[in-house]
Amino acid sequence: MSLPLALTPDQQAAPLLTDSTETVIAQICAEVLSSLPRSDQRGKGAEYVRGLLSVPGRKSTRNIAAWMEKQAGDGAGEQNLHHFINSSTWDWQPLREDLARYTARTLAPTAWVMRSMIIPKAGKHSVGVATRFCATEGRSVHGQLAIGAWLGSEQLAAPMGWRLHLNKQWVQSAEQRLKAGVPDDHPMESVAECAIAGYQELAPALRSTASALPVVYDVHGVSPHDTAKILLSSQNFATVAEDGKRVAASVTTRVEANLPLVVVDPALAGFSRQTASAVQIAQAAKASRREEHCVYRGKGYLLTSAKVGLPELDAIARRHVPLVLMSLTQVGQRSRPTELWLTTTRRLCAMTQLERISLTHRAAADFWEITDQVGVRDFSGRSFTGWHRHTTLASVAHVVAGLSREPRQASR
Repeated sequence: MSLPLALTPDQQAAPLLTDSTETVIAQICAEVLSSLPRSDQRGKGAEYVRGLLSVPGRKSTRNIAAWMEKQAGDGAGEQNLHHFINSSTWDWQPLREDLARYTARTLAPTAWVMRSMIIPKAGKHSVGVATRFCATEGRSVHGQLAIGAWLGSEQLAAPMGWRLHLNKQWVQSAEQRLKAGVPDDHPMESVAECAIAGYQELAPALRSTASALPVVYDVHGVSPHDTAKILLSSQNFATVAEDGKRVAASVTTRVEANLPLVVVDPALAGFSRQTASAVQIAQAAKASRREEHCVYRGKGYLLTSAKVGLPELDAIARRHVPLVLMSLTQVGQRSRPTELWLTTTRRLCAMTQLERISLTHRAAADFWEITDQVGVRDFSGRSFTGWHRHTTLASVAHVVAGLSREPRQASR
């Protein structure tokens, strides 16, 4: 799904705070903000969430502070709010974990969705800013890159936390790190490693059956090396259950058409043990009549599958890392690009995989309908700490707005 980098003014929605959301705000904030050590911090956090839902246009600290002053009728001021976001002592990680627990209990999600977010920036001082190639736009974009860990259900997909990606220049520049307040132990990591770390930061919060939720990795333009890294390190998508046993989650990841794979499917005899691109294998599977027709939420899909392996592994090792390549096309939409996915699921169920992949579309839609509307990309400061606190509270606002919207919208 190709998405724009920003909404036009005509597409930007009205403020999302309504009378019906007040009850949801009170309920969520009472639980999710409980980790903040002081009552004034909890109060500011709740008001910040209200501001994200209420302020029209850009949700900058200045605009939120002006809205808060107008509501309170006093001069609490931008400086106090700036301190709360950038310089106060509260830790955003416990808040994210509480949000994940609340959301898992409320929505009964069926998968984690790891997806990227580009934040265009004009300057060079914002933490993590760099010139990056945006695959969905087909051009380079100057800005920040973050990976979001979303919990997805048919009703709603919502980000639980965001991990900012820092490239080699940022990690190795002591001056830039110091100015932005980047922790000394923040590693240099690929986009794939950033996603794995983002998942591992939050998955332990759900120490129940939810801890073994499947993971869908939806990032365009990932290199073959990084795709292999995600699949080979599937144990990194594992958590420790309440009984102390390590539970590995199945991983499904979007792949590029030119990804090299080894065919190990006996049904594709002409390709057996050969290395070919993902799109070539998908076309061969289709020619062998390996297509399965599925209907999901009123739409028809054609799904083909083939057992494959990674060239990085020898024949013995491939048996321990079984992979299935899936090709997905919507019926009647042949002009749209076919989606290619790899999964570590040992027993492929077409409908189950279709439901999981559909969560990436749910997350993409909810990003524009809610996440971007509550200002997740509007942080105007330069600090690492401020960025993470702002995006964390924007995630809370997203859950509030998502749970408050009309059922007709939620089921789209």
